[in-house]
Amino acid sequence: MAREARPYLKETHGSIVMTCSTASFRGGGGGALYTASKFAVRGLVYQLAHEWAPDIRVNAVAPGGTVTGLSGIDSLGSADRRLADDERLVAAVGTATPLGFAAEPEDHAGAYVLLASPGNSRGMTGTIIVSDGGLLARI
Repeated sequence: MAREARPYLKETHGSIVMTCSTASFRGGGGGALYTASKFAVRGLVYQLAHEWAPDIRVNAVAPGGTVTGLSGIDSLGSADRRLADDERLVAAVGTATPLGFAAEPEDHAGAYVLLASPGNSRGMTGTIIVSDGGLLARI
């Protein structure tokens, strides 16, 4: 998607804001496939930020445990597992997070808006904002 958008972003000096995860920095948050893919996204952010500057800014947000309908993978037998459906897991995420709650998607929105704004983040590329309630600070 980034490759296809590149000509248009270059023309407008636009930006890309990707979604990493706390799993982009440490294991233990979503299984081997999820963690490996998120490590790859982090590398992609850094590489594209380097290659596409100065015309296109490339940044990301790394949310921590967030209550969503995101599920596992059907082929791995985890398609029925959703954080939003498991009150005990939501409570455990909240307990593990220094700020004391499992985030909702809107808790991360400001970070995306900041990184997308050319007026407020003109000097930011290759930046990943961690929005995890302090989880990575604890581990």
